[in-house]
Amino acid sequence: MNPIKKAWHWLVTDWQWPHAALFSGILTILLLLGLLPKIGVLLFLICIQLPIYLIHQFEEHYENRFRNLFNRLIGQGFEVLTPDAAFIINSVFVWGTDLVAIYLAVFMTPFFGLIAAYLSITNALVHLLQAIIMRCYNPGLATGLLFFLPLGGWCVYESANRPGCTLEYHALGLAIGILIHAGILIHVRLRLRKLKAE
Repeated sequence: MNPIKKAWHWLVTDWQWPHAALFSGILTILLLLGLLPKIGVLLFLICIQLPIYLIHQFEEHYENRFRNLFNRLIGQGFEVLTPDAAFIINSVFVWGTDLVAIYLAVFMTPFFGLIAAYLSITNALVHLLQAIIMRCYNPGLATGLLFFLPLGGWCVYESANRPGCTLEYHALGLAIGILIHAGILIHVRLRLRKLKAE
């Protein structure tokens, strides 16, 4: 087995990526805390959106809890969210989006960091809405409320109080957060229709 297939097997087939995410998230937060005096509060709040998302994903995906719940409720018992899809969604569309937002914030303007902040906030609100509808805990709710709302909200607040932060930056961040979550639902709805037709 080549190294890439071996890594994929360990991460996805053996479902070790939530554990790796937790370890990486904690380590990155410790690193960012050390850099805080150099990078300032706003950039710190932008950069920390990625590691708190990694920690959130451990709560969410540990022992496949989110996927099992999602397939039962949204998929009506069908496997609409496969292990491969769950990993790709989280790695490409979450980590990737946060990384792009961080790079844009560092090299262009910090207000692009609102993309990462609103992605966190949107996710927390989705978990909260689900908890209200179901009247029970869902995987990811605790870290969504504990990390995403306060740190994402603080990032939005800090950005809004800086000169040059226009409504367009807020609208862009919120729109991307909504589109990513809507895209996931569209994907699973299309897959559900396909599975039912087979």
